[in-house]
Amino acid sequence: MRRLKILFIVFVALVSAFLITGCGKEASISITSLVANPDSIHTGEQSTITATVEYDGDGTVEYSWCCDGGEISGSGAEVTWTAPGSAGVYVINLTVSDGDVSDDASVQVAVDTIPQVDYFPLAVGNSWTFEVHWSDTAGSTDTYTQTQSIDDTTEMESLLWYIMFNESSDSTVDTVYYRKGTDYLYAGYLYYGAFLSFPAAPVVPEVGMEWDDAETLLVEVNIHGEVEAYETITVPAGTFDCYREYITVESSITNLNLRSWVAEGVGPVRIVNIGEVDSTDMVLVEYSLN
Repeated sequence: MRRLKILFIVFVALVSAFLITGCGKEASISITSLVANPDSIHTGEQSTITATVEYDGDGTVEYSWCCDGGEISGSGAEVTWTAPGSAGVYVINLTVSDGDVSDDASVQVAVDTIPQVDYFPLAVGNSWTFEVHWSDTAGSTDTYTQTQSIDDTTEMESLLWYIMFNESSDSTVDTVYYRKGTDYLYAGYLYYGAFLSFPAAPVVPEVGMEWDDAETLLVEVNIHGEVEAYETITVPAGTFDCYREYITVESSITNLNLRSWVAEGVGPVRIVNIGEVDSTDMVLVEYSLN
């Protein structure tokens, strides 16, 4: 009997141990935070998505990411989401699991289109009126008005150019051609029947940008430009936040040292041209844009 009693006690102990280990508390997992930084971006930009997960088990936590638009790169608790090309509110989802327990959460990112900036509006009917202050090295001065108006378009070398007439109050008229490329605004002039064009300004300027170009028009023409600063200036037409740009055009037939202040949605609001014998300082008085 004593032997049976001992065996029974051992059996009870083994069963108790099994119950204690086999019926232990189930592991838990929870996504306590899911953050998008930033949570508002433009099309094509990126947001960092970071998850904070609490897990008290001894298994391996797997992170499964998905979204209803855009692309996810990376893995684990932090990934990068790249916005698609269309505006909207997009949802990024995360599921975490160790194979037995799981949790899921989602975060939203608002996507807007990149604002279209235009530092030199080109459209037939646009016009700008400037007050021009002229002086020469001999000390002579004069003040007059000049209206720059886009009156028509033309095609040259399979490219569309806008024709701008610059008409001064002294009846002087000259013509400049403009077109926008992918990166630069191009200006064009006719000299002795030949057409010279060069990059006059970046489409989207940034302080510190520089560009160079060389063209052949009877002689070689060398061009250098740079964006010098971003500053606020006041002219008769108002107060504007502007990029200050400087361009030089050098050749044996023409030399330009042109500094201009351009405002978003307006175009040039001040233009200073320093020549060898005279100079002009033009300030915007009024403008009309289609």
